[in-house]
Amino acid sequence: MKRVSRIAIKFSAIVSIVILVIMPIMASLVLRQTRSSLIKEMEIRAEFFARSVRESLFPQPDAFSLYFSVTEMIKEKAILYAMVFDEKGEIISHSDTAKIGEKAEAIAGNETVVKREEDLYRVSVPIIVGDKFVGGVRIGFSQESISTALVEMRNKIILITLGVLAFSILATVIVVTFMVSPINTLAGIARRIGKGDLEQKVEMKRKDELGELGNTFNEMVKGLKDRDFIRNTFGKYVSKQVAEAILNGRLQLGGERKRATVLISDVRNFTAMSEKLPPEEVVDFLNEYFSEMVSVVTKYEGTLDKFIGDALLAVFGAPIAHQDDARKAVFAALEMQEKLKEFNKKRAKKGKSEIRIGIAVHTGNLVAGNIGSEVRMEYTVIGDTVNLTSRLEPLNKQFGTQILISESTYSEVKDDIEVREIPDVELRGKEQKVKVYDVLGKKSKFTPPAS
Repeated sequence: MKRVSRIAIKFSAIVSIVILVIMPIMASLVLRQTRSSLIKEMEIRAEFFARSVRESLFPQPDAFSLYFSVTEMIKEKAILYAMVFDEKGEIISHSDTAKIGEKAEAIAGNETVVKREEDLYRVSVPIIVGDKFVGGVRIGFSQESISTALVEMRNKIILITLGVLAFSILATVIVVTFMVSPINTLAGIARRIGKGDLEQKVEMKRKDELGELGNTFNEMVKGLKDRDFIRNTFGKYVSKQVAEAILNGRLQLGGERKRATVLISDVRNFTAMSEKLPPEEVVDFLNEYFSEMVSVVTKYEGTLDKFIGDALLAVFGAPIAHQDDARKAVFAALEMQEKLKEFNKKRAKKGKSEIRIGIAVHTGNLVAGNIGSEVRMEYTVIGDTVNLTSRLEPLNKQFGTQILISESTYSEVKDDIEVREIPDVELRGKEQKVKVYDVLGKKSKFTPPAS
């Protein structure tokens, strides 16, 4: 059995409350109108009785005719008594003959008068001939008859109210359930989307607001798919934290000066190796190699800037800066060398030659931002820090090292790594010699942030 929706129950409750508020008000008005109608009916019957006895009363009272009229009137339902009195107020005919000759209460004015007594309504009608008052009639109606009629009317109203209430609840449940059904469908789809299933589509061929909601929902899903695609694609070049920050609007990719750490790696003797291999194999090698290296960069919250042939340029601290970017960069370099060992083992199993890489790390000020043309832009870093790093990396081949870092980087990570100091070197573009260090290993443990 299909469960009634909570919103249908709420709407039914609201409709029920409205009906239960309105119906008593309407019942009160109906009962009041019914009472007035019954009293008006008594007045009409009394006035009709007055017209029937008028000819028997004037010019001379006809006792037999009056008695006949009174007898016929008393036969009518709910009438307790009927009487006729003359201009002096003396009763000349009465349904209770014992009261003939008694004085009747006078009528004030020339209009029909209705007076409510303890258990009856008394209706008095004056009889006027010309301008002369010649007598009148009085009828006593049972108040119980009116009360009974009102009770019957009230019971009918209660039954009608219950019927209207039942029908309204049923109709409300059916209509609201019909209207809510598409919303339940959307809710189910939303739950599946929330679990990552972006292949959902709302099939709602309607030309109302719910149809518009379904179309909007499909547009939202498309937007999520596009956003997911961008996130996954962008995430191949930067850490997930950076990708999320950019997509969530917390990061503006305008040009800015930053202090960051640049890492450049390069494959040794790649040119000679590539000349011996088919182009397809060169591309496969680079894809496999870069996949391993980039995974380490993003693991340590670095941003991949670009590939330059077989070289890789990454930056730590742009676009998002951290307190330990220099340490992350150096530890990433150490892990890249470890990854390379595993990579070479796989190559050895395939009968392929071992490769070696050199890595340089330098910390300094640079400019980071979107650079390019209106047709194509690229998030990158430029400046003397990048240039110096690119000139440090070839020194690995000269000194037979794997990882070289500058003095500015060493000053930030000296408590975390073991190094060998290398004699100061001259670099193109620098007036003074540059102090560099060969990274030998770690002094401390460092756990990269969860990806």
